[in-house]
Amino acid sequence: MVEKPAHKKDAKPVQWLLLLPALALLICSFIPRGTESASGMNAEERRIAAALSRIEGAGETYVVIYTQESSLYSETGVPTGVLILARGAGDIAVQLRLSLAAQTLLNLPADSILIYPMEETP
Repeated sequence: MVEKPAHKKDAKPVQWLLLLPALALLICSFIPRGTESASGMNAEERRIAAALSRIEGAGETYVVIYTQESSLYSETGVPTGVLILARGAGDIAVQLRLSLAAQTLLNLPADSILIYPMEETP
């Protein structure tokens, strides 16, 4: 009978040990940051959403800010883009007003701003 070399027997536990840090990072990426509220927006996003919702015709808004440091907004990051969902965004005039306001508030070019109508909830 032929025995397998000792180093092959121990290969699987070592592979699992190498995968544990990657798995831990993946799990941590789904844990919400402490600055977010139940809405999923952080303080800056809530502040901007509140301002945008005051624009005539915009209605309820939801804002997600993207930065250089990460894919989502961080308190220290420089904004590189923004997603705006608004109830009234089906109207092109409302979209234009939202875009101009976001350009001013975040110092972003128009092509870094995405605006979509918010889904109607029953």
